[in-house]
Order: sequence, then C-alpha cells, then structure tokens
Amino acid sequence: MVKDIGSQPLMEAKYFDAVLLDGEVLSCKLLEYGQYDLLVETDAGRILLPKHSVKYFVLERYEVE
Repeated sequence: MVKDIGSQPLMEAKYFDAVLLDGEVLSCKLLEYGQYDLLVETDAGRILLPKHSVKYFVLERYEVE
C-alpha cells in the first residue's frame, strides 16, 4: 500500500499557505482531499483547488532575525 505523505502534514497543520504556479499565495485550511483536488477554506470562501495548480505548500514560517 502506498502512503500519501502529502496529505498527512496538511491535515495536521491547522493553516498553511499554498503557493500556486502563477505565484499567487492562498492562506488555507484543509477541509478534505482527494487524489487530484483539495477542498480548502480561505478568506474568500471554500475552494476546490486542483493539486496540479500548486507549486508548493508552506506548513510553517520561521522568524528570521
């Protein structure tokens, strides 16, 4: 059985940023996920986000001094 390591950290993170291929950043909360899409909640509302449109996810940000 193949483990989906991408969805577990997103489920554990209360909120995360999704950086899209065009550079747009969405601050999200994951509601559900499927093989090809994520259902997320943003300030704009609930969005069905295709996984192929995401460049990467930022789970935590660290303060740089």
